[in-house]
Amino acid sequence: MLTRSSHMIGSRLWSGCHGHDADSHSGDGPRREPDRPAIQRESILEAVETLELVDAYPGDKYLPSYLVLGKVGGDVLHVLVAADVKDDNVRIVTAYRPDPGQWQDDLKNKRTRP
Repeated sequence: MLTRSSHMIGSRLWSGCHGHDADSHSGDGPRREPDRPAIQRESILEAVETLELVDAYPGDKYLPSYLVLGKVGGDVLHVLVAADVKDDNVRIVTAYRPDPGQWQDDLKNKRTRP
């Protein structure tokens, strides 16, 4: 079920609110995993039209957050965003390419461990 927070994600990301390149880290910007290629802000913005909710974390410590899946070209991304409904903005926490070994074929459900 989509909430006001999750509906706001696409529109705020599209407007470029609080965006940083994923290969830099400053305060509340995205963190880059050192062994993976950087995901550019433009790629995240291009993926906005394809976003699908993977999981919601409404009780996160500071702000409700959402894991979304987006596609750009042949690339699939997971983007974790924090939604500040009160101030009407979305912050990108991190973005990464999901590891097929950890996710089922739909890249929305984690594989269960034997």
